[in-house]
Amino acid sequence: FFRPGMPLNMWSTPSTLNMESGSQSSMPLLWSPPARRTIAPPVATGMLLLVACVMLWSSSAFSPVLLVLPTLQPRSEIAGMGGMKKVQPAVNNLKVYAQGEQLYAPEGSNEMSFMLAGSRSEWPKQNGVTFLTSNTFSPSIAWALATIMAGALGVFQWISHRLARCSPGSTWSCAATGPAEAEGEEQPAAAPKPRAMRIQGDGLEDNSLKKRLEQFQKVQEEHRKATRPDAGPIWSEVAEKEAAGKSLDELLTAEQLDQQMQELAGIEKMLAPKVSAPDPTFTRLASVYGVDTKLLLCSSNDGAGRGLYTAENVKKGDILLRIPAKVCLIEEGVEGNPNWDIRMSRRLLKELADPNAWNVWNAYQPLLPRPDTMALPMMLHPNLLAELQHDVMRRAGLTQQDRLRRLYPAEMPDEDADEAEYPSELQWAVGLVQSRALEAGQGNFAMVPFLDMANHTDEYPNANFSFVQQPEKAFVLQAMEDMPQGEQVFIQYGAAMDNRRKFAQYGFVVPGGNCNDRLPGMEAVRKTGSHKLTKSRISAILRERDIDVNEPIPEIVLAVLQSLPISATAPLAPEVEGDHARELGRALSALTHEFTTSTKEDMEISDKVMLGELAMDPRRLAILTYRVERKVLILTAIQLLGDLEDYCAREAAG
Repeated sequence: FFRPGMPLNMWSTPSTLNMESGSQSSMPLLWSPPARRTIAPPVATGMLLLVACVMLWSSSAFSPVLLVLPTLQPRSEIAGMGGMKKVQPAVNNLKVYAQGEQLYAPEGSNEMSFMLAGSRSEWPKQNGVTFLTSNTFSPSIAWALATIMAGALGVFQWISHRLARCSPGSTWSCAATGPAEAEGEEQPAAAPKPRAMRIQGDGLEDNSLKKRLEQFQKVQEEHRKATRPDAGPIWSEVAEKEAAGKSLDELLTAEQLDQQMQELAGIEKMLAPKVSAPDPTFTRLASVYGVDTKLLLCSSNDGAGRGLYTAENVKKGDILLRIPAKVCLIEEGVEGNPNWDIRMSRRLLKELADPNAWNVWNAYQPLLPRPDTMALPMMLHPNLLAELQHDVMRRAGLTQQDRLRRLYPAEMPDEDADEAEYPSELQWAVGLVQSRALEAGQGNFAMVPFLDMANHTDEYPNANFSFVQQPEKAFVLQAMEDMPQGEQVFIQYGAAMDNRRKFAQYGFVVPGGNCNDRLPGMEAVRKTGSHKLTKSRISAILRERDIDVNEPIPEIVLAVLQSLPISATAPLAPEVEGDHARELGRALSALTHEFTTSTKEDMEISDKVMLGELAMDPRRLAILTYRVERKVLILTAIQLLGDLEDYCAREAAG
């Protein structure tokens, strides 16, 4: 009941000592004795007795009781056992059976226990089954224990009251420093002042604050290594103090320390990915339609949205998902048919509208992405296409919409329709097929439920999918490495895919650069052999930017280097290469005329969304990410070419 740092007497005013001077302050001592103002022992004993009895009676009469299922039996054995009665618990719809006082649950149940709510008097009436627990006391024993406990607490309170009569001159005295309170007069407590932290010295040490300060010093040191000392007011002040030979503990007060640590903890907590509880629909449908799975569908706030997470520890090579082909929607013979995606989309719409119990797609529809969350260009209103600030992508989206409008004009919105009419049901279905269909053998594509919930990674996937023929046709997702329980499963939708193709097919790009991106127009320059650049001078420019070509290079920089016409052998005069760099930079600068917003403005919006300061429509957020990545790619190339031009000018002059 009592813990270190808490006064023995709950109703007394705690005595405290200042860590530096030994005078009274606001920080409680460990196991400090109480002050003189206490409740009389008989009254305290009576109160404790009453509280203990009421708590014991209420907990025994009304609290839910946790009944542990002692046995898990196969369903076949349960069906063959005599005298079995099905029990419907009040919480968690588990199929539980009872035989006498023994409880059973089918093997494979997701939970090992359940809660049965209600008072004890109601238990025998539920489904004719009597529930007994062996961990409850009889009423007489319970009352006796309550009386003994309350009496012991009362005696303990009386002893603490007697111990409060300590001398005013003692180090552990609860009296204030001065004669007034020693004679019973009350004195107002002085407001504590901020104090500089002293980690070492005479007297007591505040170990908890010391640990927090050490953590703060570590964070501060890591921050100073990554940034300049004058990156902010706190860091510049630290630099000045250290330059003057003063230590950090003389700079920060306890209040400043707590504030800084709270800010750091708040940022870390805010940025830490949070995963929701598993989606029960995914698990239930997988069981109903014969899908073997070791995965759960959960949502995360890390930007990936919903994803598949391991329900248990898995080994490399384990089958994570097996989806029978009979529950998939397969389109055969798509080779040579440019409209196979539209034909498959119309089949999908028909399946979604079919309420037949054996039709997985009607039941699976709540798990599919909503139309207003998908940002494929062929689904976007012309106003949203313009926000891409990329004319080629805008025109490609309009071309796909015109194709659908020519084939099925009644199922497409007019060109001048409002944003609320986009996308139509047909556009949504085509978007689902284009973004989620998988190859199912030679010349076949399939819509595969459950597997389509796996997220993509540009780096190293930890799982891979395939279409197998034996023992039955099925799609299989297999682990490529050992994974602990709760780890997200990632696959690759397609290797070597640049952002332009990825956004056109899936409606998203991954922030942080894509090494498969290429600068527009540079492929033609490379083929003609004109405007060559030398590898040696490019390497020198990168070294000036503290980029080691022998170490992993940032994705954006790597994409730029793979785009530019760089030659390892052709010797060029610095004046000639400087002209090449200037002309290539001008060509890329012409592309920036499409940008109606600056990169700084876009990145400020992106940061606010990431920090939770701004809510944004999912489609507009995907559009924002696409245009930021494209702008950073082009501007990085322009900056690199500008540096190369300056480098060549210095070399020519020197």
